[in-house]
Amino acid sequence: SEGAFTPNELEAAENYINIVRNDFKFYSNYFQVLPRRISQTSFDNVRFSTYKAKETNFLARFRVNRDNGTTNLEYRLWNTSNEKELVTGSIAYDQNNRNAIHEIADKFYRAIVGKPSIFKDKIVFVSDHKLPEGKKELFIMDFDGANPKRLTWHNGVVISPAVSHDGSKIVYSL
Repeated sequence: SEGAFTPNELEAAENYINIVRNDFKFYSNYFQVLPRRISQTSFDNVRFSTYKAKETNFLARFRVNRDNGTTNLEYRLWNTSNEKELVTGSIAYDQNNRNAIHEIADKFYRAIVGKPSIFKDKIVFVSDHKLPEGKKELFIMDFDGANPKRLTWHNGVVISPAVSHDGSKIVYSL
């Protein structure tokens, strides 16, 4: 790494970690997300015996790295019982990149469970929030409730939205 990170970069990194943690908390019937702790070893060095003793099955690590003026978020997932690295990767560091973080969480989930998660899914809904009385418009948001965006401005009443199988179209009544 070269140079210190700004408070905004450090806060964004913490937010990224919390997005992944919260994604997995959604599946709390299957995963117990343990309290976060700062690793006392290098990013690459894992003391598997420590995690095995605590009956921790999987370990995810993140690191913000700046090299030659480029900042990246590196991530890794290990199966601690067999000491095997399951996922490794890096993405360009962008402080407003929730979708990429949900993608990383989905890669972790697929590596553990073998099927896709809902972390990248969107919720389409009708709402009258902050609209004139009697008006309802169409909105979309991340599966976890973040990033709500208004999709229509009909100044009427939108009802019964349905999403196409490939997710590229939304049909609704007005």
